[in-house]
Amino acid sequence: MEILHYNDLNLTKVKKNFNKVVEHLKNGNFAAADVKKMSNTGYYRAKLDDENRLLFKFSRYEGRSYLLLLEVIHHHNCQDSRFLNGVVIDASKIIPVSCADIISEPEAANLSYVNAHSIQFHLLDKVISLTMTNNWCFSCLPRLSLSVLR
Repeated sequence: MEILHYNDLNLTKVKKNFNKVVEHLKNGNFAAADVKKMSNTGYYRAKLDDENRLLFKFSRYEGRSYLLLLEVIHHHNCQDSRFLNGVVIDASKIIPVSCADIISEPEAANLSYVNAHSIQFHLLDKVISLTMTNNWCFSCLPRLSLSVLR
């Protein structure tokens, strides 16, 4: 399983545990990552530590499976999640997931392009993986042009 990171994914408080959990996810060891499906949302979460969770989705591109790592949910605060849009998660409806094989086709969105040289993606109305040239252009600061009108 391949991993892609959302370009605004903030790992400052969970970097150590994040790397360990990502290794479990890459290897398909969902039980070790304590992966659970958040019913009626299309999202999954992995346990980073006692207080923090990693929100992600499944995707496919050219027959390969990808995990799109979206955000860290700090202190179980799902209401502030950018992706969950304030939805209240019922803890009794969170379903444990032991392996990626049980993920259904409709739940895994098809990607139109994945840059093989980058693990990052951007998100507008859909997932966008930029080519190296596009990524360079995207990260450049625009030139400042001043015009004086008299």
